[in-house]
Amino acid sequence: MSRALEGDRGAFRALYDVAFQVAWVWSLRSTGDVRLAREVTEKALRRAFASLAGFDGAASFGVWLLGFAETALRELKEDACPPVAPAGEEEA
Repeated sequence: MSRALEGDRGAFRALYDVAFQVAWVWSLRSTGDVRLAREVTEKALRRAFASLAGFDGAASFGVWLLGFAETALRELKEDACPPVAPAGEEEA
């Protein structure tokens, strides 16, 4: 991890490869849909790698990464199914 943060391209690539596998397998199992799993994986990896310097090791890298994947999946589901106002209430 530290070598990747210090700019070692090989270390970064190895970290990315592991992260992709973890995110992809979880996303595909969670969604059962290749298209949606691609979106979840892409969004999770983008966010995780943008936040990589903030990884503190309190949890394993995989657990930390899956937090981003869970958030990405939840957001994509929310975007696909916006909340419906209860009957009798009008939208503002």
